[in-house]
Amino acid sequence: MHKTIGILAHVYAGKTTFAEQILYHTKSIKIRGSVDHKNSFLDNHKIEKERGITVFSEEGTFNYKDSTYYLIDTPGQYSY
Repeated sequence: MHKTIGILAHVYAGKTTFAEQILYHTKSIKIRGSVDHKNSFLDNHKIEKERGITVFSEEGTFNYKDSTYYLIDTPGQYSY
């Protein structure tokens, strides 16, 4: 079964950090990235690294208990 999870919150709430933690702990990514260190798996565009914010929605996938989950990290800035 496929399920989609969208992470929505205000700017600087930690959406990307939370999403990276889920992907790391489900072994979908090998390195837990950081927005502050500019090595986030989900914030991978140049403009996102420069600004330290999510500009584009990005998807990560993980498996848990016979289901595949699509995890969507969304921008918090109202202009995006």
